[in-house]
Amino acid sequence: MPLPPPRPSRPAGATTLIAGRGGEALRTCFPGAVCDALAAPDSCPAERIADLVLADPAASRDTIIAWLAWAGRAGAAVWIPAALLPELAQAGITPQLVGATPFYHFRALRAETDRGAVAHLSPLLALLAMPIALPLLGLLALRVRLADGRPVLFAQKRIGYRGRRFTIYKFRTMRVTRMRPTRQVTRAGEWLRRHGLDELPQLFNLLSGSMSLIGPRPLPIAEHPHGDDGTSAWMAVRGRVMPGLTGLYQVCPGRRGLGLAEMCILDAYWLHNRSARLNAWILLRTAAAMCGGWGR
Repeated sequence: MPLPPPRPSRPAGATTLIAGRGGEALRTCFPGAVCDALAAPDSCPAERIADLVLADPAASRDTIIAWLAWAGRAGAAVWIPAALLPELAQAGITPQLVGATPFYHFRALRAETDRGAVAHLSPLLALLAMPIALPLLGLLALRVRLADGRPVLFAQKRIGYRGRRFTIYKFRTMRVTRMRPTRQVTRAGEWLRRHGLDELPQLFNLLSGSMSLIGPRPLPIAEHPHGDDGTSAWMAVRGRVMPGLTGLYQVCPGRRGLGLAEMCILDAYWLHNRSARLNAWILLRTAAAMCGGWGR
């Protein structure tokens, strides 16, 4: 079932900026808005903008992510035409109509986005799950050991909250040659991945406080972007919350075909619009993915 759009919240007297080519056509959707042909956020006056409308129909993924990074720093809400973000439709998110045009609304972020209630509760939730999880972890470890030998676990350094490095744990799903994992997925590993069970050892990451139950997927150090592009700028905003065991990207059907840019868009939508309702919806989708075997 698609998730309904969030209710927009906008302070009285706030300024709306329609940025990019084609902005005049959207004036009827956003009465009183100021139009500017800005193609990138470099010279945008953040202190005067409460709502940003991205108007350019040909905006690249990097441009969209750069605007989202700017909005995350400036505390501005963002409106983006739904046609520019097919990955959100793929994830089951419903746009909202403004006039006759469907938009995705990214609410304004707080100046300091903290770890959130879910992150604070995650160690307790993991502890409560242990009586059921430990026997299951033991059975899965035995299956990996009998089918594919050692090692049973795969450990890797990832980038987490505020850029801190931590070790993430998973059941090994790749073949090992001379103690190094290859790109070949084992038969047992394919089954574990399909049901998302290879991620279960991350309950120990929840216990240690290095991960949250829901949040952006932590990236390997080698895959973390560094540069002046929009994706690199967004990573600094993304790091203001705890990485998650599950999240909007993790439950998106067909996510194997999505790249880093699409992952950033999905993470941004969750970060801007996170709520108890959205988190509950993600948990239900996670359970459906695990039971239905479309985890990855």
